[in-house]
Amino acid sequence: QRAVIVQNNFYGVVDNKGIPVVAPLYDWISAYQDGLVRLQKNKLWGFADRDGKLVVPVQFDWASDFNNGHAKVRKGKEYSIINTKGKAVVSGGYLWVEDVVEGKCMVVKNGYWASYDLNTQVLISLNYTVNRMFSEGYAVVYSQGKFGYIDLKGEVAVSFQFDYAYDFVSGWAEVMKDGKAFVIDTKGECIKYCK
Repeated sequence: QRAVIVQNNFYGVVDNKGIPVVAPLYDWISAYQDGLVRLQKNKLWGFADRDGKLVVPVQFDWASDFNNGHAKVRKGKEYSIINTKGKAVVSGGYLWVEDVVEGKCMVVKNGYWASYDLNTQVLISLNYTVNRMFSEGYAVVYSQGKFGYIDLKGEVAVSFQFDYAYDFVSGWAEVMKDGKAFVIDTKGECIKYCK
């Protein structure tokens, strides 16, 4: 068992006997995710393991918690994804990265969405400009004068048929088609204001 503590306005971690594992020297510490805790010191982020060993040095301008063995990090304006050993598994000057899903990751490169395969290390540009980031696993994209949605694998989830489309919230999204507003589900089926 581990617990985050605050001592003299600094954060640390103790074990179940109250013995410090991570000395209270940090400006902030998260809960453990995937066996690692996220640390902030002097506005920079890194990660330590359950024994308090700094696995990823405090070096990033921003970092997410780990999720299924991966964390999003940013240095300057460039985002990457690292594994629990601190090795970059997705890097290349991306303006944003999404979470890894089934070995793939959606990234923003030069203002366009692209799909990056972690296994083959192949980047496939999707030629969809970035309107907004993903919401509930779907991003609104625009093609040939119509809006639709792609999923986190980069595949078209709802076809390009709308004059305008909003983000999904609680599994629903408001869309406009032929001057009429209605609500769809993640399959593109009308569920509210259909007539």
